[in-house]
Amino acid sequence: MRNQKIYLIDDDQAVLKSLKFLIEENDLGTVVGYTTKPLESIKDIEILKPQVVIVDYMMPCIDGPSLIEKLEKVLTDANFIMLSKVSDKGMIAEAYSKGIEYYINKPINIVEVSHILKNLYEKVQLQEKLKQIHQIFNMDNSQTDSAQEDYTENARAILRILGVSGKSGYSDIVKICTYVLKENIDIYDSDLKDIFKKTDLDYKSSVQRIRRCASHALRNIANLGLEDNLSEYFQKYSNSLFGFETVKYEMDHIRGLRSDGGKINVKNFLTNLVDLSKDY
Repeated sequence: MRNQKIYLIDDDQAVLKSLKFLIEENDLGTVVGYTTKPLESIKDIEILKPQVVIVDYMMPCIDGPSLIEKLEKVLTDANFIMLSKVSDKGMIAEAYSKGIEYYINKPINIVEVSHILKNLYEKVQLQEKLKQIHQIFNMDNSQTDSAQEDYTENARAILRILGVSGKSGYSDIVKICTYVLKENIDIYDSDLKDIFKKTDLDYKSSVQRIRRCASHALRNIANLGLEDNLSEYFQKYSNSLFGFETVKYEMDHIRGLRSDGGKINVKNFLTNLVDLSKDY
């Protein structure tokens, strides 16, 4: 995670040094800059282009939410985290309305900071993959049209978009999709164990791999939704592949509002993926 660039803004020099040490000592990113003078950070951030900006709420010359409004104009794709000693619900609501991703109470807890920065890192990585895939698909429309005629390739493309093509369980999913598409089988109305048997997959271990892979895809799409719930990919795959409630639970879990996230139903996931591959 060293390539995750982070910028720190707090009027307390001790807080800045402590936070910088925690981030870099735990390999949560690289602090590319920090300042006790919030208004001076605008020019720095425009030049350094950090992926994450951590901002104190209460500062002498300008409050955190107002500063974020200014920073978003020079760095539209940054992720903002707010720090505060105060846990007033109105203040927290205002901060979220200004575009922050997470709200951290002082004194700083390394477990909480680690969890949040790891989530943001995964989200940034997913966004980069989506951009790359989108560029590849747009390079040659004729190749895209050809790929859309192959349902199995469509399923692979969807899984790549979800950022799980290299995960354990990916090949199991593709194998299942290939078989049911070829045989024109309705997964939902079929015995899942029988399908796994026909594809020479051990039911118990394969289901575990698929569930882990699908859970990773769910986390990626939930992170994307937290960044931009109007995103084309979020709109297309969140409800149709996982279901609105499942994605909402996962988003709430990432924000720290729930102790657990969305649950994966393997049969529903495979059914939805096959249906989407036919309409890709």
